Amino acid sequence: GKRVYVRHMNIAGNTTTRDEVIRREFRQFESSWYDSNKIKLSRDRVDRLGYFKDVTIDTPEAQGTSDQVDVNVTLEEQNSGQFQFGLGYSQVEGLITSVGVTQNNFFGSGDRISVTAVQSLDIKQYELSYFEPYLTDDGIGIGYDIKHTELDSSEQNIASYLSNTDAFDMYLGFPITEADTINTQLGVSKTGIL
Repeated sequence: GKRVYVRHMNIAGNTTTRDEVIRREFRQFESSWYDSNKIKLSRDRVDRLGYFKDVTIDTPEAQGTSDQVDVNVTLEEQNSGQFQFGLGYSQVEGLITSVGVTQNNFFGSGDRISVTAVQSLDIKQYELSYFEPYLTDDGIGIGYDIKHTELDSSEQNIASYLSNTDAFDMYLGFPITEADTINTQLGVSKTGIL
């Protein structure tokens, strides 16, 4: 049949998420041939982000033309944050508490940030993580982890020393398919013993 172009891509319903976060997941582009497989792939990629309850796409014919359609994307936002609280007990470490907060769509940017704290009788651990999935337009992502750990071994009646460890990790994600990514990581840590 006759080939059809995509005239405009219209996005509605994204009250928090920026348009660019949605558009970069699309494999169907404006002013290019309409391709139903690319439309389906684009919808699946936006849905996979986890920011939306519902993602629907319709392609009405553009008014006044017979060879153009518009791509209308309708979204329903959902909460993309998580709060975790854990409580446990160990004969060695005593009462163990953990608290974590994660935001997978930080200020609608698509970036992920998380803060975690774990504390027990002998260990205190704090971690801050940040991940930007689109450092480059072709989907190379970059992430950073900062961690601080304090260990008081005297509380375990094994030895009598204190150690403080600070660690920094940086990692890059390289997409190899539409659904798969390879990560490379480089880290450095410093431990002081008292």
